[in-house]
Amino acid sequence: MKKKNFKEMFKGANPDAIDLLEKMLELDADKRPTAEVALAHPYLAQYYDPTDEPIADRYDESFEEKDLSVNEWKRLVYDEMTSFTPSPTA
Repeated sequence: MKKKNFKEMFKGANPDAIDLLEKMLELDADKRPTAEVALAHPYLAQYYDPTDEPIADRYDESFEEKDLSVNEWKRLVYDEMTSFTPSPTA
């Protein structure tokens, strides 16, 4: 699929918003900005406070390389969804 030109699609949009959107939609996770980097982007500058930003562990995507059957993947997804415990502030 050919990459879309967001500047053409969203004429008049804030250039910083377009830049952040393009970076966040990167399919290659190694090239995609972390949450920390995205929050420091100029488009979010008015909300960014480096002294008050939580830092999360890097996402472990190694499970994606496993050679599993469809039923095993379904079980893993189901287990992940049912193990979620919302935080008290959510």
